[in-house]
Amino acid sequence: MRKSVLVAVAIAMLLAACGKAKQSNVTLGETSSSPGASTSAAPGSSKAPKASAAPGTTKAPSASSSSSSGTKNVTTPKPASQGGANPPKDGTYTYRTDGNSNSPQTGPQTYTNQTVTSKISHSGNVYSTAQSTNQGTSTSKNQWTSTEVLFLSININSPYGTFSCTYNPPLVITKFPTKPETFPQQKLDGSGNACGGTLDISVLRKENVTDAAGHTWSAWLYHVKITSSFTYNGAPVTSKSDEMRWFSPDIGVQVKSVADTTMTSALGTTTGHSTTLLKTRP
Repeated sequence: MRKSVLVAVAIAMLLAACGKAKQSNVTLGETSSSPGASTSAAPGSSKAPKASAAPGTTKAPSASSSSSSGTKNVTTPKPASQGGANPPKDGTYTYRTDGNSNSPQTGPQTYTNQTVTSKISHSGNVYSTAQSTNQGTSTSKNQWTSTEVLFLSININSPYGTFSCTYNPPLVITKFPTKPETFPQQKLDGSGNACGGTLDISVLRKENVTDAAGHTWSAWLYHVKITSSFTYNGAPVTSKSDEMRWFSPDIGVQVKSVADTTMTSALGTTTGHSTTLLKTRP
């Protein structure tokens, strides 16, 4: 994905481990900003050196024409360079989420037209995404370089506690120039109470995708599989996510995702399916 926008860890899964299974995904690399994840920050640190957007990326434009992405006065993005991607524009992005879940505690549940809000900001070449839903908040950091987008860290705050990991090494969520390929499997190692597991990313093809406002984008389709293992209240929890993500190089964020998740804990097994679409952008 220019994976920083596309890799995701499910808040829903963490909540499910606590007995509440609701939807909502958090991107490992950034659901609304890049497809994969990983960077070469120093061990145990999510701070990355300042640098200007390098070769493989093009500066986010400030065109004056309006677009049909669901918000007024939204500028039309400048097309990304061949094989590259524009870093995401700072501001607020909203996504529509629909899906269902099934857990031993709540039984089958369905939800429609729920909203996920993501606020993106950057310092140098490190982009932070603060995402909020009715189940909690999360903050993820990605680093954009001339050759890749790296997923540096994730921090999730929920009614059941705080879960975090600063990845060491950072996770590669996308490469430049982007092309169909399968990345070597990556380990979710690092410092924090939610580290452990594996990340598998495949770039499948480029195709058009339509957002919730009816605007069509040219996007790269990523297949992202994440297996996470951590401990909650002294008990082991394992979560699995199998997700298709459509990442737009022109706006540097994910436009659509379709995900299936499974979480197993002492409380039993919770499953979920969700579809998320970009609704508004800066």
